[in-house]
Amino acid sequence: MDFHTTSWTVVFEAADTRGGRAQEALADLLRGYWRPLYLLARMRGCPHHDAQDAVQGFFLHFVERRAVKRADPALGRFRAFLQVAFKNFLAGEFARQQAQKRGGGAAHLPIDDTALADLEQALAAAPDPAVAFDRAWALAVLDRATERLRAGAEERGEAEVQRVLARFLERHGTDASQAAAAAELGLTPGAFRVRLHRLRAEFRRLLREEVAATVTDPHELDAELAHLQRALAAGG
Repeated sequence: MDFHTTSWTVVFEAADTRGGRAQEALADLLRGYWRPLYLLARMRGCPHHDAQDAVQGFFLHFVERRAVKRADPALGRFRAFLQVAFKNFLAGEFARQQAQKRGGGAAHLPIDDTALADLEQALAAAPDPAVAFDRAWALAVLDRATERLRAGAEERGEAEVQRVLARFLERHGTDASQAAAAAELGLTPGAFRVRLHRLRAEFRRLLREEVAATVTDPHELDAELAHLQRALAAGG
């Protein structure tokens, strides 16, 4: 089963199983969306290092203890469920863990200094905590789709082509800039436009798959995509 073509409902329904792809898929989601959780911890008053610890601890709590079994189906969007679950974790389990050694050496989330600096900057500029969280979520979705786009190009041996085309993924650019990029790749302007059109279509497909993986009802997909676009626009 390819997680990227399923909804997280599959993970929810399979949460009682031992091992298997459901837990792997759930862990993948959490790794992908640690940034909004870190931001949420900071917005709720956790110092920098405590916020990192909280995300690491929540990751373990969520996966190892299968906290997903307590999900409320009414919170159909994974984004909404994570917010509630993480707030509860901060108020309960994490408070009890504070006496333990920081980090614990058990979790391995991709918390890097550059990403943390960007989040701290977003936090300082946030007009509204809810807006900041949703923008961080939206950026995480875009990052996951972009990474899959890059990985797919690498598998096809087209990493350099994708790197050049990606400059124009979200903007058209001038005719001159596209012509220069086409020449860089040894393509005619027409062939370049065709490849760019295909890349944008592939990115839109991957983005829809990423969002589809975070809703329980396929009918929520378009609404969640619209929410993502509003969140990005609100952040400037």
